[in-house]
Amino acid sequence: MMATEQQRPSPPAEARVPDDGAAAAAAAADDDSASPPDLYRGLDEDALRAKSDQYLLQYAGDFHRDIIAGARGLYIYTLSGRPVLDWTSGQMSCLLGHGHPEVASVVAEHARQLDHLCSSMLSPPVLALAERLCRALPAGLDRAFFLSTGAESNEAAMRLAKVCTGRFEIVGVGASTTSAAPATGR
Repeated sequence: MMATEQQRPSPPAEARVPDDGAAAAAAAADDDSASPPDLYRGLDEDALRAKSDQYLLQYAGDFHRDIIAGARGLYIYTLSGRPVLDWTSGQMSCLLGHGHPEVASVVAEHARQLDHLCSSMLSPPVLALAERLCRALPAGLDRAFFLSTGAESNEAAMRLAKVCTGRFEIVGVGASTTSAAPATGR
């Protein structure tokens, strides 16, 4: 442990952030051998596909034909119970796994008291995470910002690139599924 890390205080319990994404994913992976989640077991897959065709607009390519009934650890499960390694879920699940007990506990606690704010509002957990992140980064990387969507992230990356380079041209890749935003053509 570096000397500077020893001097860093822990965030207060009310602003806690799960400690280690790798440890959380490994612990969640231990639970993958359990039976598939049964939240939606027994539903008619063909009837659900018909509802999809009738009520949903497709905005970013075709929907996957398998209906996902649940998730645990590193896997999502189809209605038939088939496990599929989840490489798609992005924001948290790909990094932390699905249903990790510590993450689920923090989410439940905040759902009861402080469930969601827009990116321009502050809360103790946001400030605790920013401090923790900045203290872990090399000197000179001493500020952070958090965004809710891929579209916000792409827009911020483009703005940062323009500021850092002094240039204004941006190349967009067509048929990308990084985000549903004008810059990606979706």
